[in-house]
Amino acid sequence: MERCRRPVRVMSGSSLSAWWMAAGVGIAALACGSSGLDSADFQRASAISISTGLNVYWNISSTTIVIGLEAATTGWVGIGVGEPGSGSMPGADIAICSNHGGTVSVSDYFATAKAAPTRDGRQDWTLLSSEVTATKIECIITRQLDTGEVFADRAIVNDTHPTKLIFAHGTTVEGTEPTLTWYHQSNRWVSSINLFSVVTPLAEITAMVDYAGDSLLVANDNFAVPTPGTTDSTTTYADQCTNVPSGTNSSLIAFAAELDSRSEAYIHHYTISGYPLPNCQGAKSLFGVWTPGNIPVVLPPTVGFPVGADFGSSHAFQSFELNTHFDNPTSVSGIIDSSGLRLYLTPNDTRREIEAGVLQLGDPDVALQSGADTFIAPGNTKHDFSCGTTATTAWAHDITVVTHFLHMHAIGVKQETIVTRGTATVFHGEIEYYEFALQSPVGRPNGYTLQRGDSINTTCYYTHSGGATSKKWGLSSEDEMCIDFVTYYPKLVGIEKCGGPGQGGEYLGKSTVTTIPKDFGGPEALIAPSTASPTLAPTEQTAASDGSSGSDGIVAIAVGSGVAVIVVVAVVVLVVSQRAKRRTSVQSPTPNGAAAYNNAMRASSGGFGP
Repeated sequence: MERCRRPVRVMSGSSLSAWWMAAGVGIAALACGSSGLDSADFQRASAISISTGLNVYWNISSTTIVIGLEAATTGWVGIGVGEPGSGSMPGADIAICSNHGGTVSVSDYFATAKAAPTRDGRQDWTLLSSEVTATKIECIITRQLDTGEVFADRAIVNDTHPTKLIFAHGTTVEGTEPTLTWYHQSNRWVSSINLFSVVTPLAEITAMVDYAGDSLLVANDNFAVPTPGTTDSTTTYADQCTNVPSGTNSSLIAFAAELDSRSEAYIHHYTISGYPLPNCQGAKSLFGVWTPGNIPVVLPPTVGFPVGADFGSSHAFQSFELNTHFDNPTSVSGIIDSSGLRLYLTPNDTRREIEAGVLQLGDPDVALQSGADTFIAPGNTKHDFSCGTTATTAWAHDITVVTHFLHMHAIGVKQETIVTRGTATVFHGEIEYYEFALQSPVGRPNGYTLQRGDSINTTCYYTHSGGATSKKWGLSSEDEMCIDFVTYYPKLVGIEKCGGPGQGGEYLGKSTVTTIPKDFGGPEALIAPSTASPTLAPTEQTAASDGSSGSDGIVAIAVGSGVAVIVVVAVVVLVVSQRAKRRTSVQSPTPNGAAAYNNAMRASSGGFGP
């Protein structure tokens, strides 16, 4: 790859636009561009940490991404792409730029635990340039959105869901490549960012053609969280019922959390259910789950839940029940909560044509808490549940699945739902590195069809080293669950659950496993493939800042002191006419629940290091 003979920086203004248009010479043109990290050269930006000056900027196309990072450190800074259904450090694909011995290099890593990450057997990040001044360090690297490697890289996918990103930085780097050691202390963050769209989730709601400002807030009313908890010493479940105003005839089309700063760090999750009668009477229909860090839930354009007595449906919702799970492990007293969920509605007498539903798989009623398998054995175990062909054949019609929300508790380490049709796999949704504090839905951008006669299996894996009766099934945060909440359409009237035991499906039993089966981070991740790397240059290319050519694997720089800035960049090659001039202001890194989301991460040992 061609190298510059002077410090290389991000191009500015029209030069960058010209570079975008010239895909074939993009890297070389960027490497020899004009000075400075200019935020105007990036389509979007997000403030990750105001206190430490950590910001991220990016440009993106259908094949590559441009990311700029700024962080207050002179040692190292890293960015990671997390597993879509989790977003924790375990399961993350990580790039780290580190300043060691007066030089800066970038390397490709992956993490399977909350410990120092492992160097990838194939290096997919390319260092384009770096420069250090008295107040900052700039480092430019590049990578394709999809490297084609599944064992240690995460593809950045435009699937309408935000990308789970992790960030960290620290002051010291110990060792030399390939065995570097970092520790971030408290300088670590998690974020959910839609890298492909400038439209925020709430803006997406307000832009819908059938939304005119109507909404209903279902929230707690200055609820005093008891100490100790009501379920156990740390756990409290609180129900709040809200009636639908009389005369309502609408469709519920989206919902989003509205949090109370006094209590958000103690909210584990919400569930929201609808009832066909006022005062939360009649058959209960759970239709939504929210955990800290999740973005607003938006249904497809023609799909909604019926709301109001005037809707004309026997199961239209006339009241809503918010169930809040409070988790207070340190027994803090005096916590008051008025948070909840805002439900977005179509205008009165304007309804969507297709009714949505929620199907619960696995063990929806947590029936195992009173069965022979109440206790979860030490070591690695798995529990299997089925919604088999007999159950689905009895359905009135096929359904289109929008999302799966896989849910366990603290000792859950992996969960998956597999849909089969004969011998063919129709859908395989999983979280290989499950994180109790970080939960998000999984699915496909346009959903998939689940047909009558298909077989659905949900499996949950658990790991613990306690006694034989120390872990059990139950409703507490200290106990375990295995539920998959499936949002779909059109609604199967009268069918809310399909699992076992005795919940429309079967409990297939438990078994002990030697290891938890996982693709990401397996032995293959350490092996460099014999096939050629992606079209981009190898990761640790160099560019000298002192007029010399530098040496392979290192970028020679002049080291200063103070704030360090790293710019991570990949080539943008198309959709220029639509994207090149688009800009947005700095946005919050974690819509709805930043404190709870980050506090949960800080409470763990997550980040880039032991």
